[in-house]
Amino acid sequence: MHHHKIKEETFYVVKGVVLLETRVDGQVLRRIMHPGEIAHIAVGVPHRFTGIRTAEIIEFSTYHREDDSYRDELAGAVDLASLNLPKDLL
Repeated sequence: MHHHKIKEETFYVVKGVVLLETRVDGQVLRRIMHPGEIAHIAVGVPHRFTGIRTAEIIEFSTYHREDDSYRDELAGAVDLASLNLPKDLL
């Protein structure tokens, strides 16, 4: 998970299936996204995408600065089985 103190983002899923996780008020919210779906990430909201099926997403954002990415957790591979996703997605 990471967040931005300045940048605001909107994501559009072109193809595939992705899991979007956000943290709001200390609670992790999960959303499965499919082609054509959009997600808006407000400034300061921790978020992470995990590809479930080979996916392509487009990011639209306000001005990007390299010093405006704050990592809340280390990046790395995700064990999809540990996410308890519906079997038809895996």
